[in-house]
Amino acid sequence: MNKQHYTLGISTHNNLNYLKLCVDSVLKNSFYKDQPILIYAEGCTDGTNEWLESSEIFDNKQITTIIKPERWNDKYWGIGGGLNLLAEKCETEFFLPLHSDMYVGHHFDYELVKLCKENPKSVISSYRLEPDVFKNIKGTESFFKLRLGTIVCNIDTFGHLHSNFKEDLFNAYAKQFIVLNDNEYRKGEGAGGFIIRKSDWIDNDPLFAPASYEDMDTMIRMQLKDYKFILTSKSLIWHFGARSSHFPNDDFTKTSDKQIKSEQVNQQKWLTKWNKLPSNDNMEFVSSKGMYIKH
Repeated sequence: MNKQHYTLGISTHNNLNYLKLCVDSVLKNSFYKDQPILIYAEGCTDGTNEWLESSEIFDNKQITTIIKPERWNDKYWGIGGGLNLLAEKCETEFFLPLHSDMYVGHHFDYELVKLCKENPKSVISSYRLEPDVFKNIKGTESFFKLRLGTIVCNIDTFGHLHSNFKEDLFNAYAKQFIVLNDNEYRKGEGAGGFIIRKSDWIDNDPLFAPASYEDMDTMIRMQLKDYKFILTSKSLIWHFGARSSHFPNDDFTKTSDKQIKSEQVNQQKWLTKWNKLPSNDNMEFVSSKGMYIKH
């Protein structure tokens, strides 16, 4: 069971408290033990670099860290660029990227590996459970409630902060969830919490760095190359929700100015590249509310 099937990659920026939870969950809850973990920290000023260099992490031979104090290469800039770098460094058959604000559930990796082995040229995604952190933003609905495979709960159900997250409660829920649910859907998703063959990885486009629209763009390009997309309820991940983009300071009254600017700029870049905004018309084009794929 200790065979190295996949490399887990985490790209992070100033997200230390959630990164700690993410890494801890992987070490505790993975079915396959001793899988390589790569962590890329870019431009962190919140103590992330110091933690990654501490004995707590450094002495764990399962974990390899890459620390860059500032932007240094456009291909590796931002969250998507960081995943490009980690995919290059991956030496196993499969690559499993996570966001640093994710906490993986019990044996989350078992079904992902199984389905990826059975389906060539595929992207296999987990279900996601997340708190409704968007509901307090004036005029903003939590549109993630409409996204297949994402379950939105009240912010106090499992806790919405690193400091009040009810790990034991979520872990118990995740064990029950994968036993009681057995659903598979064909859809284009893959925005964190998915697995792919290393040989099938397609780089995120640096055009959209440091963040926003890059994951949807990659999924479209995979669709055009006839990748299979499978969403499985036999894998569950807790997603705290946009902690390094929308809510870097755990302030849920508004989206960060940096994210607003990024989305405005990248929407124009998207239109230049694809000529229309994401939609799910005829289930043929990637949708921002689910990224469905025609099958």
